[in-house]
Amino acid sequence: MTHTHNTTLTDVIPDGRYRAEVVRASFVPAGPYLAAIVGADFVPTGPNDEQYVELTFRIIEGLYAGRELTGLFDPNSSNKLTRTVYRGEIAKICRAIGVPTLKNWGSPEYYAALFGTPLIIVVRCVTYTDITEEPIIVNQIVDYKKA
Repeated sequence: MTHTHNTTLTDVIPDGRYRAEVVRASFVPAGPYLAAIVGADFVPTGPNDEQYVELTFRIIEGLYAGRELTGLFDPNSSNKLTRTVYRGEIAKICRAIGVPTLKNWGSPEYYAALFGTPLIIVVRCVTYTDITEEPIIVNQIVDYKKA
């Protein structure tokens, strides 16, 4: 049995790269999907005004059109390796939708430039069995490609 409510599990999913989203009853199966970025939020992470960037991707074609998945990125991390990995992910998204990779990572205007342009997101499914009493199946976005 899988978890059956729509919440994000940033506190319990031990995955430093992506926010895992729990989906109701039927999750999006693993595979590529045509999607577009429809939202960008800055999520506080603790002291020193550090923030993650949460991008919302909406599937725009096929059986799962309208479903949304989120990706959580930390381009301004104080850890150099983490910062490099996350900035690389954002750069991949920029290349996939054909916009230049800018250096103003912390600007809301920068992320707004990513909205609306179709791209292919590659999704995988992960089952966590050691976090809660019941297994949790989550979707993770693992790659971004040109549409």
